[in-house]
Amino acid sequence: MTLPGQTGNDFLDWLRKEPRFADLPFVFLSGSFLPMDRTRADELGAGGFFVKTGDIQQMVERVESMLKHLPREPRGRDS
Repeated sequence: MTLPGQTGNDFLDWLRKEPRFADLPFVFLSGSFLPMDRTRADELGAGGFFVKTGDIQQMVERVESMLKHLPREPRGRDS
């Protein structure tokens, strides 16, 4: 099931065009299994593409993988 309106890839495309957000780490947690969605996310510079699952252990592993994309050191407001 997808949300109505813009897609995650539409949002990522906009995000990458905004200078203040261009370097923001971005990973997908998607309900889409479509290869074209994953390919487009890669083209737009997504750091990862994870598919939702009902298996709680798999979700824990996926969230842990997603968190690896965060900066290691806290960024100040002026960074």
